[in-house]
Amino acid sequence: MIIQFTKNTFLIFALISIASYGILAFNIENQGINIDEAPHHGYGMKYFDLMMEGKILDPCITGLGDCNLIDLDCDKIHWISSG
Repeated sequence: MIIQFTKNTFLIFALISIASYGILAFNIENQGINIDEAPHHGYGMKYFDLMMEGKILDPCITGLGDCNLIDLDCDKIHWISSG
């Protein structure tokens, strides 16, 4: 009985892992730097700084009010790595 339970648990885990990997691999295939990293990098830096300062009620975290982000506009130079 315990052996059957172990086999079923492993099979379910394997199927979920394979399905998850297939979905995630399909979604990030051929994704460039401007699709994901550049727009979200400023938000990530802002959230990290606010959490480190303990400001959990800031408009950037709550979504209420104006959120002043770091300006990441750069002319023909990408400061964020892609990989």
